[in-house]
Amino acid sequence: MSTLNQMVDQVLADMQAYVRTQDSLTSLTNSIDAVTLSFTVDDPAAIAKGLIEIDEELLYVRRVNQTTAVVDIIPAGRAWQGSTATSHAASAIVRNNPLFPRIAVKRAINETLTTLNLYAVKSTTFTFDGSTMIYPLPLDCVDVTSVSYQSQDSSGRWPTIMNWRPDQNYWPEDSLVPRYGIELMECPPAGRTVRVQYLAQGAAITSGQEFTLSGLPSTAEDLVRLGAMYRLVSTIDPGRLSAMNPSADSQDQPVPVGRASDVSKYLYQLFNVRLQEEKQRQTDLLVTVIHYQ
Repeated sequence: MSTLNQMVDQVLADMQAYVRTQDSLTSLTNSIDAVTLSFTVDDPAAIAKGLIEIDEELLYVRRVNQTTAVVDIIPAGRAWQGSTATSHAASAIVRNNPLFPRIAVKRAINETLTTLNLYAVKSTTFTFDGSTMIYPLPLDCVDVTSVSYQSQDSSGRWPTIMNWRPDQNYWPEDSLVPRYGIELMECPPAGRTVRVQYLAQGAAITSGQEFTLSGLPSTAEDLVRLGAMYRLVSTIDPGRLSAMNPSADSQDQPVPVGRASDVSKYLYQLFNVRLQEEKQRQTDLLVTVIHYQ
């Protein structure tokens, strides 16, 4: 299963089908720390005044000495555009004016994960005490699909509780915010463990974490990448998109105004097709609501 970093690499590779330019690259000739404002690169001709990216940090270049290969950063030029200032090893790749900074790609992936109309299937347990009828569920709960309890015999069965009522505005006494709660209308024996299967929104992941930690099924990985792609394309200069046809490319014809919007809509359509497929798969295989209305 892919990590977030691997997903970023895949999104950047897929985006090459829609852009006409390639990032200009060089590398550091020496390591730098998180506060360095001057360093040297292997090929100064590949760097210009403006934005550069080293690893996942964005920096703003004040000047480049083409003779000494020294790059000077403006005093406030580290950690540009919300990135994080960090140390970088010698030979780290330096990208000049990246079209899709890695921090932006990660943000688009996690925005898709946390707003996707597709849910992680989770479970939680509590002990039924015989007197309390309503119990709070985890903060990430958005819906309940089934409720069961541990049987008293040694069979290991979990009989289904059919009669329960969800409360989407339950206020526990020790809480400052409302929680999703569940009221048992059909009570198991006191002291039994009750298990609730519920749906939760996908969770954001960090650089080294695998996609599965988002809680979404592994089959949804390409869906999330498509969601990130349409978000990214809608923000770029249309002049950097591929032209309408090969002959236009060969003649270097300008791309019509609105082309970025067209490509973004096309990717959004692909995204929605995959979303419907994945939602149907989840309905068929994962989520069976067992509940007397």
